Amino acid sequence: MKIKENIIAGLIAISIPLNMASTQTKANDFSQELDEAIRKIRSNSQELVKKHPELLELPEEEIFTIVKNSLSRIISLSTNNTEEDLVMLKEVGFTISNTSNTQLLAGFDPIENNITIYYDNIINYCKNNLEEGENLETLIYDSLTSTITHELNHQRQMPINPNTPMIPKFLLEASAESSLYNEGLDPNYLIKDASDYHYLANRQKESLILLLGLMSEDVSISDYYQAIFDSDIESLYRFCGQTSLEEKNKLKNIWKKMEEEDYSYLPEILKIVLANMVDYTYQNSHFSVEENIAVFNIVKNIIAENPNIEPTITEEIMSLVNTYDKFLCSYYCITKEELKGMIRLNSYVLECLTVTQNLPYNLPDLQKAYDLLADFSILKAILYPNYISDNHYTNLTLNRSIN
Repeated sequence: MKIKENIIAGLIAISIPLNMASTQTKANDFSQELDEAIRKIRSNSQELVKKHPELLELPEEEIFTIVKNSLSRIISLSTNNTEEDLVMLKEVGFTISNTSNTQLLAGFDPIENNITIYYDNIINYCKNNLEEGENLETLIYDSLTSTITHELNHQRQMPINPNTPMIPKFLLEASAESSLYNEGLDPNYLIKDASDYHYLANRQKESLILLLGLMSEDVSISDYYQAIFDSDIESLYRFCGQTSLEEKNKLKNIWKKMEEEDYSYLPEILKIVLANMVDYTYQNSHFSVEENIAVFNIVKNIIAENPNIEPTITEEIMSLVNTYDKFLCSYYCITKEELKGMIRLNSYVLECLTVTQNLPYNLPDLQKAYDLLADFSILKAILYPNYISDNHYTNLTLNRSIN
């Protein structure tokens, strides 16, 4: 088996299980509803064009075919309340914009339930990103598919009850995109990487929120998307392990700081994650020092390596890092020098990065990565949008001060 096939086989093994037989059954169960939804969406689209004939055009039939395929994948693969989704999705309409005064590929207007596709922008985007050997028409079709699914996700995020507490805006944008690969809603997600998707900054912030559920054995990435697409803020609190009134208020304050680009939220998140890691270590005697160091270094790299961090915030982060180093030495009965050596020799992180980010295959065996990613199923979703190169990782770990 070729190297790429090995990696893809491992990715499939650690991805959200897709039971294709039950998936097909679920799609068949909803076939009539899907047909009805497409008829209603086409009718909605015609009404929107009649309302704004000077601005909008009716999409060609190919667009409605893509919409139906996207709806089918959403219903088949999503784990939230998809019956409720269908109720919401039947209200949407699709139009093509006559204007080009934006750089967006598409946009969702929740007032008119209109998904506007900026077709010329999509064509220009695909031309600018066409690589040697790629087919432009195929790339346009793929871009339309992921763009339409993203916008349908925004409609799914709309609560039926208008008084429902809202999910933070940056998480709505991030999850509409990240579900394309984390839930497999993009049919080509296995052959893409993080740079093929949009809203990277929001997705990187989302990965910090996912860190809060990393060490919990009671939640999965599916729980996160269920909370998002069911507009269930309480389930989102539970995913993050923040269930008391004090914890919820602390998390809401972190969300506010994230939206305001106030990076003091970084040590606050790190403090919660490290406390969770201490608890997990005490409760799971099989958690080896090598595995612990690997997870710790991934957490530290993702949180600390932001070029906009102020020196005072960096100092606070490094203080927490050094405190956890001391915990590792104490719990595993190793010296500071031994810990430094383990950090230098630890290959778990490099294996995980090789699997999730298509780094050069220069390791003899990826089994440790598959095992670690299986034990911490959310880890793959966290790593995916956070690019850390081989050299970058090595420099960071060697420059740590253990005192």
